[in-house]
Amino acid sequence: MATPIQIGQSITGTIPANASFHFEGDSITAGVGRPSWTTYALQMRNFINRGNSTNTAVPGSTLADMDARYAASVYPNRPGVGEVVYLFLLIGANDTISASSWKTAFESYVTTAKADGFTVIALTPFIRTAVTAQSGYAGAMLTSSLPDLIINTAALFRDASDTTWLSDGIHPTEFGSEVIASLVDEKLDRQAHPGARQIFESGNGVGFNTPFPHARVHSTGTFSFMMGDSVTENASKGGRLAVTPYGASTDTPPSIIGSFVDATTTRLFLGGGTSSGYASTQIEFYTAADNTTTTGTGRGRITSAGYWILGGNALATDPTISALALLDTVPLLRLSRGNGQTTDSTVINIVPSNGYGATGILADETLFAGNPSKAIAFATAATAVAPTVRMRIKETGVLNMVATPVYADNAAAASGGLLAGDEYRTSTGVKMEVY
Repeated sequence: MATPIQIGQSITGTIPANASFHFEGDSITAGVGRPSWTTYALQMRNFINRGNSTNTAVPGSTLADMDARYAASVYPNRPGVGEVVYLFLLIGANDTISASSWKTAFESYVTTAKADGFTVIALTPFIRTAVTAQSGYAGAMLTSSLPDLIINTAALFRDASDTTWLSDGIHPTEFGSEVIASLVDEKLDRQAHPGARQIFESGNGVGFNTPFPHARVHSTGTFSFMMGDSVTENASKGGRLAVTPYGASTDTPPSIIGSFVDATTTRLFLGGGTSSGYASTQIEFYTAADNTTTTGTGRGRITSAGYWILGGNALATDPTISALALLDTVPLLRLSRGNGQTTDSTVINIVPSNGYGATGILADETLFAGNPSKAIAFATAATAVAPTVRMRIKETGVLNMVATPVYADNAAAASGGLLAGDEYRTSTGVKMEVY
C-alpha cells in the first residue's frame, strides 16, 4: 500500500530565518507560457517570506536531465556550515521509463543531494495520461523513505480537465500554483505555525491527524471539527454548516446546523437560523436497533407547518394537528387546538380549547378535553363517527355520569351484555355492580 501524503510530517526543528530554498524540475517548476511569478516556487517563496530562493528547473527535463545538471546547477547552492537549504524536487512529467527504474534513479539523486547537506522535499509528479509508465511514479515516490518530506501534489488535481487548476491538463495555472504553494507552507513554516496540523491525503480523501481517512474529509482529535466566522477573543461568533444547493452553485445554500455564542449565551440552530442559508422544510430523526443498519427507522420529524411528530410511524402521512403528536402503530398522544384528526385512532387526545363539545373524538379513544373554566369529558365510540360522552367532571367539581345503562336487576344486566364488575343503575337511580 502506498504511503499516504504526509502533509504534516515533521522536519526536525523549525525553519531558520536564514534558510534558503532551491527548486529543481521541469516546466511545471520553471513555468511555461506565463510570468515566472505564477509558478509554485515563487508563490511559495511569498508564503514562507524568508531566506534566499533559486530555481534551476528547465522545461522539458527528464529525471536523467535533472541529474546531469546537478553538479552545475544544484551543488553550488549546497548549505555551508550552520546553514539549511531545502531542495524541492518536482520531476517526472517528461519521463517514459518504468516506475521501478524511475524510483531507482530518483533515490540515487536524493541520496547524493542529502550527502551534500540538502534537506530534500519531494513533490509527486503530475503525469501525462498518454504515458502509461508515468502512472506509477507517484506511488513509487510515496514508498520511498529517503526524502525528508514527501508531498503528494499530484493528488491535488484529480480532474486534469479542470482548467481552473491546470491550464493544459498538466501545467498548474496561477491558482493551481497557489494551492501547491500553500500546501508546502502548511508543512514547512513551523515558526509561524508551531505544532502544525497532521494532514494526510490518500485515495479515500483528506485526513486531519489520521493517515488513513475513511471519508472525503476525516478528522480526529478532542474537537474533530470547529467552525466560526471570527477568531477574535472576547467577541460574539457564529458558525454555520450548509449543503450544496439544488440549483446553481451560486444559489443560497440550505442551512444544516449553526451556532452563535456571545458573552452570556450559546445558541444552537437546526435547519436555519441564519440569513446566509435557506431554512429546512422538514427535520427528521432516525434510530436503529443496532450499529450496522443503514437509514434506520423514522422516529420523529418537525414539519414545515410546525408539527412535532414523534414515534414509530412518525414519517407516515401527516396527522391533522397543530402542536405535538406521539405516535406508535396508532397515535398515543395528540396535542392540538381542537381541529382533531380524521383517520387514525388515538389512546389519549388532549384538546385544550374543546370545552364541553365532542369535536375531534375518534374511535377507541379516551378524551380528556377542557380548559380551566370548562368540564373534562370522557367519551367512547364504536366507530370514528359520533362518539358518545360517558362522563364529565364539571367545572364545579361535580361528577356527572352521562350514560350509565339502566337495568332492573343483576340478571337483567348480565342478560344485557354487562360483565362482572360493570356498573349500572336501576330505574330509581340506585347504582349497582354486576356480580
